[in-house]
Amino acid sequence: MSASDGSDGEITRSGFSTTDPARAEQFFRDSYADLRLRFTGRPEDFTVDQLAVTGPGLVVSTLQIGIDLTYAIDQMLDDVLVMSSPFTGRLTYAETCYQDTCVTRGEVALSPPTGPAVAASEQLGAAVVVLDRARVARHAAAMVGIEPDQLRFDRITPADPRMARFWTGTVAHVRDDVLINPWVVAEPILANQAFRTLATGLLSTIPNSALARAVDPETPPVHGDLPEATLREVAEYIDAHADRPLGPTDIVGLTGRSTRDVGEGLRRSRGKHPSELLWDARLRGARRALEQAAPETAPDIAALARRWGFGDLGRFRVAYTRAFGEPPEETLRR
Repeated sequence: MSASDGSDGEITRSGFSTTDPARAEQFFRDSYADLRLRFTGRPEDFTVDQLAVTGPGLVVSTLQIGIDLTYAIDQMLDDVLVMSSPFTGRLTYAETCYQDTCVTRGEVALSPPTGPAVAASEQLGAAVVVLDRARVARHAAAMVGIEPDQLRFDRITPADPRMARFWTGTVAHVRDDVLINPWVVAEPILANQAFRTLATGLLSTIPNSALARAVDPETPPVHGDLPEATLREVAEYIDAHADRPLGPTDIVGLTGRSTRDVGEGLRRSRGKHPSELLWDARLRGARRALEQAAPETAPDIAALARRWGFGDLGRFRVAYTRAFGEPPEETLRR
């Protein structure tokens, strides 16, 4: 099981349960790190249970370990970032290049991204999020203009304890409101939004080079001085691809400039941020679909809204009515 780098929006659910230490060790090696397990509790009490949802670039899971364990980690997997939020027990990391860390209920820790470590869990139950590291780095680069290989983490816990609540709330929203929705499985736009929400949450929670760049007062100001032809190309691209999953990396790939630069340029030129242009384009796309629908094959409005990236029918109806002066049902009847 891994955080796939795919972009097809496929979401799957899986479970893992064992009382066999060898199977559990292989599971941890495949999912998190090159490690060896050592028991600090009674082996006869050994259990590991996991329920997971896997999507594009992410795995969101609930992990429960029914014994105290020590993990001798030779190397974390180099293609993932792992965030753990205990709801029972505790999790510690020591002998790393970071400060020794112990987290309990309501706290959060990033598994040390590099190097060896010694970890220990005590009757641990935790929400564990695994994100594709390369995609997170590209997301960071697109947001603030650093190179993807410049993403570095300064520590493995939040500098402000309040950010732990922000992270756990973000995970709960994605897990309980987004990924649990059966319609998200069929809509790549919504599935890819889940990854971007978690990636932004991680980068906002754990101190890192991208976050430092975003808040550094000595960082060169964002001027948004893009040529009008480039801004027009961005706006046209958003309009033409509004029915697909679009994110900051798409804008960077088109312009070679960070989304901060592009956003400021569009704000000055058109009075709107790229996300606002995308929202408007998706509303127009939904309206065209309604106008072109034949009476005998009229689409379900909720399904149409999801196809255009609107996961909440009520919000879609309000936004549509505000934009076009009539509810979507009225457009469909005409």
